[in-house]
Amino acid sequence: MKKKLLVILLSLCIAITSAFTLAACRGKNNNNGGNVDNGGGSSTTTTDDGKTDNKDNSATDDGKTDDGKTDDGDENTERKATEGLEFVFIDDETTQVMGYKGTDAEVYIPSMEGNKRVTRIEADAFAGNRVVTSVEMGDNVAEIGDRAFNDCPNLTDVKIGTGVKSIGNRAFYGSKSLTEAAIPNGVATVGNEAFYGCSGLTTAAIPDSVTKMGYKAFRNCTGLTGATIGNGLTKIETDAFRDCTGLTSVTIGSGVTVIGQDAFNTCRKLANVTISGNVAQIEAGAFSDCSSLTSIEIPDSIRAVGVTAFNGTGLTFTEDNGARYLGNSGNKYLVLIEAKDKEAITSYDINANAKVIADMAFYRCENLTTVSIPESVTDIGALAFSGCGELSNLTMSYGLLTIGQEAFASCIGLTGLTIPDSVTDIGQYAFQYCQYLAKVTVGGGVMTIGEHAFHGCNELTDITLPGTLTEIPAYMFYGCTKLSNITLPSSLTSIKGNAFSGCTNLSGVTIPNGVTYIGDFAFINCTSLSNVTIPGGVTTIGVQAFAYCTTFTEITIPLSVWSMGNEVFIGCTKLTKINCEAESWDAVSGGWYINWTGLAENAVKVNWNYKGN
Repeated sequence: MKKKLLVILLSLCIAITSAFTLAACRGKNNNNGGNVDNGGGSSTTTTDDGKTDNKDNSATDDGKTDDGKTDDGDENTERKATEGLEFVFIDDETTQVMGYKGTDAEVYIPSMEGNKRVTRIEADAFAGNRVVTSVEMGDNVAEIGDRAFNDCPNLTDVKIGTGVKSIGNRAFYGSKSLTEAAIPNGVATVGNEAFYGCSGLTTAAIPDSVTKMGYKAFRNCTGLTGATIGNGLTKIETDAFRDCTGLTSVTIGSGVTVIGQDAFNTCRKLANVTISGNVAQIEAGAFSDCSSLTSIEIPDSIRAVGVTAFNGTGLTFTEDNGARYLGNSGNKYLVLIEAKDKEAITSYDINANAKVIADMAFYRCENLTTVSIPESVTDIGALAFSGCGELSNLTMSYGLLTIGQEAFASCIGLTGLTIPDSVTDIGQYAFQYCQYLAKVTVGGGVMTIGEHAFHGCNELTDITLPGTLTEIPAYMFYGCTKLSNITLPSSLTSIKGNAFSGCTNLSGVTIPNGVTYIGDFAFINCTSLSNVTIPGGVTTIGVQAFAYCTTFTEITIPLSVWSMGNEVFIGCTKLTKINCEAESWDAVSGGWYINWTGLAENAVKVNWNYKGN
């Protein structure tokens, strides 16, 4: 009996011990083995060699352990790429995102994909996507390609990685729900139309690192209320913030020198603009129709103001002697914006504190006869006096630096002109069609003259050019039919295309020794030209350079000429002898057109290996 009782007790002990052992086993966590997680203890995972790896598993809900590490024990392990991202390798070390076919609305683009750095989001990668609402980029991403997030209607939040250097053209174009897309310091370029139509954006902060921002970058961002432009940008491009109808405040950084055409056009709520002291040019329409803009400080650095730059604003102009001025608290006459009554004005003395005459300020003041420009004025804008047909008395003072494009075009009343020595630049078409302008003295400081500067000055007979000039630009004296003699300065290196085209009275030209280039049609139709000396430094003579010069009979081509255009002497009916210092045709055939003379073989004699008389 006692033995039977002892056996029963022993069996009961064994059963209880087995039950406790089984319970302990069930309390262990093994994801690969299917065991239940009890929130602590150790886990067992299968390694590549089939062995088990037991780890302490005190993980929190976000996958980190109590010491802050991820559950693989690495503090720096990055989140994985969102499923559905498509990658294509660039090289052995880098890859790029080329598309997304996932269903997750929140997308994470990692810094690494496998062992490759993710450096680029390819053009059109997310274009037109209607699933994605937010995107975060790893810091290895350096470039956001063209149209990468174009027209993503549900995209609201983009965290641009700190490694991004370039945001492409139309990168976020038309993503109307986008409310957050801060541009990190480090971005160098923002492309054309990058954020065009992102009406959900409320602020635009351009960091100092940005040196180039394309045209229409933030156009039609109607929800935008404030913009700050960093010190690295030098130009605010055309239409950059145009039609941002909610914009109220803009701060322009110290690096900006040009505010582009229509940059803030139709920003009707814009009331507060801070312009840095380095802005030199405000282009046409820059603040046009900014009806809430009632005050602005134009910096002393200003050199040019475009037509309609401030049309339709609430600004109050300072009026003086029939003209309107804008300036700053120190000088309210800084810029002469426009003549108030263009039909009534007959003579005008510009205010002695004015620095700039704006574009088209006196355009087509057809009864204006006399203008006195004081020494305070440094710049005359484009078309400033164009079409002032009665203007006959013009005084320009020392201090003037630039004469703008078409500044005095079609001022047919001008007969004589002295340009001060202080002037360095004369713009294109500056005196075009001043048909009665007979005598011009160009000051000794002029470095550049624009194309067509004296085009169509039919009465011009006498002009003095300075020794600072290095080229005669294209069409400079085109159609100056009475120009008979001209002394070209020794500083010249080139005579551009059509420079003297149609100067039918020009009889002689000495081309300076420093000239290396004679352009296409340079002296075409100079029918009185009888004496031309081409110096030994000339390397290029362009197409029909001396065509239809019907008077000269002989010309010498120096050895230095290695490029000769087609039909250089076509129509030179009296030309009978061409002296070429080159040894033979074979010596120049590589650079001369086969029909370089443009004349019949029996019409002209070519003397090769010419050594002079």
